[in-house]
Amino acid sequence: GSKRFFRSSPSEVGKNERLKFIDHKTNGGSDKGKISFYCKALVDDRIISVADKGMNSTNNLSYIHFNGDGYVFSQILKGKKGKRYHEKMFEDNEFTYNADMTYKYRVFEEDFECVQKDENSKTIKKDISRRKVLIYWKKSIADREAHKRELKLKKAEKYAANNAYSLKHDASEYVIEEHVDSSTGAVADKTVKTVNTDKAKEDAKFDGFFCIVTSELDYDNSKVHKVYGELSKIEESFRICKSDLNTRPMFVRKDEHIEAHLMVCFTSLLIIRLLELKLADKSISAERTQRALSSFGCEEISKGILRLNINISNNEYAVKKDENGNQYFSLSFSDKDETIEDLLCIQEAFGSQFSYVNVKQEALNKYLKSIQFAITK
Repeated sequence: GSKRFFRSSPSEVGKNERLKFIDHKTNGGSDKGKISFYCKALVDDRIISVADKGMNSTNNLSYIHFNGDGYVFSQILKGKKGKRYHEKMFEDNEFTYNADMTYKYRVFEEDFECVQKDENSKTIKKDISRRKVLIYWKKSIADREAHKRELKLKKAEKYAANNAYSLKHDASEYVIEEHVDSSTGAVADKTVKTVNTDKAKEDAKFDGFFCIVTSELDYDNSKVHKVYGELSKIEESFRICKSDLNTRPMFVRKDEHIEAHLMVCFTSLLIIRLLELKLADKSISAERTQRALSSFGCEEISKGILRLNINISNNEYAVKKDENGNQYFSLSFSDKDETIEDLLCIQEAFGSQFSYVNVKQEALNKYLKSIQFAITK
C-alpha cells in the first residue's frame, strides 16, 4: 500500500511500486548536498536514476548496482573524493575540443567496487562494476567561476583590513585567522587575518570542469549531457507537485485516499507538461498555465444550458518606452488580462476557439472532444 512508499526503503517494495514513488536511504543523513534522486527513464524494466553529487556515495551506487538498475550522477572533482581524476583531468592532450575551443571533454571507463551490507553494516556481497566517466570543461562556466572568486577575494581583502563581519560571511573560505604567534608558539594578543591566496590558486585549477559518472556504457558524450541536463526539469516537476499542485502536505491517511491524491496530482502534472510541449514557443510557465485553467469554470443555469465564466484578476503590466526609446514594464496595468491571454493561447495551440458564454451542454461536449493531442517521439 501507499504507506510503504513513505515508511520503507525501496528494497522492501517491488519494482512496480517503486515506479509510483522512489525513495532511498541516504546513509543515515551523512550524504551532504542537495538530495535529488529521481527516476529518469525505464529501459527493459531498469530504472535509470539521475542525481547530483549529494547522492553519489558507495552505499547508494551499490544499492543501484545490486538492484540491476543504472545511474547518471555528477561526481565531485575537488578534495579526496575527486583526487583519483586529477591526473586525467589535467592531461590536456587527451581532451577533444570543439571548433572555437570553448568546450573540451574526454570519456573513459573505470572499475568501481560495489559493496552490499546487512542491517548490522556487515559486508555480505562484493562486486566490481564497470562504469563510464565524462570529464568536460566549458569556458563560459570557467569565466563565471573566476569572476565569482575574484569578488570573494576582494571582500576577503576588505575583511582582513577592517574586520567587517558581513564581508567575512561572504568570503570566509578565503580568509585565514591566526591566533598563535608562529615564531614563538605563544597565543597571540590579537587575531591576525590574511587572505588565503594559495587556496584561490588551487581553486582556479578547477574552474569550468565538471564530471559525470554513469553505469550506462553505451552512452556517448552527447547522450550523457542530454540525460543529466534534464535533471533540472525533473526537479522542477517535483517543485511544481509540492507547491503549485499541493502534493504535500497530505491531509489524508487511508491508502486509497493517498493513492487518489497522488493520482490527481501526477495527472495534473502530466497535463501541464503536455501543454508546455504544445505551448513551447509561448513561454507560459506552469504556474500561469495552472492559473489560466483554474480560472475557467461553468455553471448550469437551466436544464442543458451552461454558463461559462472566467475569474480574471491578473492583468499584465503595461509596456512603455523610456526617453531613449527602450521598452520596459511599468507598474501600471495594461488593458490586456494575462489570464485571458493565456487561455486564448491554449485554445489556439489546439486549433480551437470557443468564446460563447451561454452554451448547450451538447455543443460544449462536442467542442471538448475536438481537442486532441497526439504524443509523438
